[in-house]
Amino acid sequence: MAQKHELEKQVRARGLERHAKVHTVDSFQGSEADVVICSCVRSNPRGRVGFLSDFQRLNVALTRAKHTLVVCGNLVTLSASDSPDLSGLARDVKARDLVVKPPQ
Repeated sequence: MAQKHELEKQVRARGLERHAKVHTVDSFQGSEADVVICSCVRSNPRGRVGFLSDFQRLNVALTRAKHTLVVCGNLVTLSASDSPDLSGLARDVKARDLVVKPPQ
């Protein structure tokens, strides 16, 4: 929840309230947007991803975008996930060369 509040604060500070909305996965169920940015905050080599390992929550997170979905996360953690859907997503992203790494 702290991440949600920080993102809301940053959106307000930039005057983007009319253009960008911040939601949790659970609060976004039944909604959609042209562009969705999904932040996966867990980062660990064991692949523990928290509630996104639940298929229904992952489904909501990944299917709300009408046009563009951006997933921000640790590829090592997502690849090692015991969720076959998340680890499969990580494999697909790598295979299609869609991984964008932060600048050094």
